Amino acid sequence: RAEAHRRARRRRQHERRPSGPQLFVPALGLEAHFSLDGSGQHQVHLEAGEQVDGIDFGNRPVRRGSIHGVKFEDVNGNGQFDGAEQGLAGVTIYVDANRNGRFDADEPHAVTMEEDPFTDFDEGGLYWLDGLPAGEHVVREVVPDGFVQTFPARDITEPAALASEDEGFSTVNPDRIDVTLLEGQTSTTEVSLTIDPLCIRPFEVDVVASDPDADVQNLTGVQVNGCGGDTSTFAMQLTGQGHEARFDLEFIDVEFGGVLEAISMVISLPGTGSGAHLVILDPGDVVDGVNFGNQRRKPDDPPAVIDLLVGSTA
Repeated sequence: RAEAHRRARRRRQHERRPSGPQLFVPALGLEAHFSLDGSGQHQVHLEAGEQVDGIDFGNRPVRRGSIHGVKFEDVNGNGQFDGAEQGLAGVTIYVDANRNGRFDADEPHAVTMEEDPFTDFDEGGLYWLDGLPAGEHVVREVVPDGFVQTFPARDITEPAALASEDEGFSTVNPDRIDVTLLEGQTSTTEVSLTIDPLCIRPFEVDVVASDPDADVQNLTGVQVNGCGGDTSTFAMQLTGQGHEARFDLEFIDVEFGGVLEAISMVISLPGTGSGAHLVILDPGDVVDGVNFGNQRRKPDDPPAVIDLLVGSTA
């Protein structure tokens, strides 16, 4: 041990963090390095054989937040929770943590409550999402069969699908595509890739879906892009598969297999809606009124087409 002390002129003392979300703050004694992200540490200078006491660490709990709301039957379809309308029980409300537009089992979620006749208030359709960290949360619902979502009416824009490794190397048009298709229904849209700088070799470019199960065809086929501002345009045929699909249209370097650029793609079902709330939580925040509205669809009604609107809504 003495030999170890002689070799160690400068040591850093860390703590083993307790489980659970914490903010870690070393006591500011001796020379300390302080960080709000939990990476605080003491830097201790030791002489051979020296003992240093008081290398303390302090913790305080990080406060978690909550999101509350009600899932209601929008009888008149006006997108508002009117006084006479009732809550809908048994509906899953979830935080779309990876923003893929669908519920994944490991994402925070809650099921809306049933009315309890033995209480003095109506809890039908209420939900609580508790224990959420501070930050942005996209909150969605799993729309029940036989209903159309009427509120919220706007979706939340996803982060950019893929950024080129070399900034300014290439651009795509458009940068996002939203389309509503019935199962088996097709739509054709044009997409383009422009490669800006001069290059040693031309690129053979193909366009494919990042999801191998997506029904997407490049009707134009592989094109050669000569760089230096050259633009390659492709006609893409999209086919509805009876469910919502979110993936990227990837521009592939055929020779080497790399992804040059990508376009974010959303195919929605008519009448299902894909609106979401964007909720920003500070530590310990409780945000109420994050509601969802559905209108019941009559069995003989044709499916109503709801355009997918892109943007943020609180």
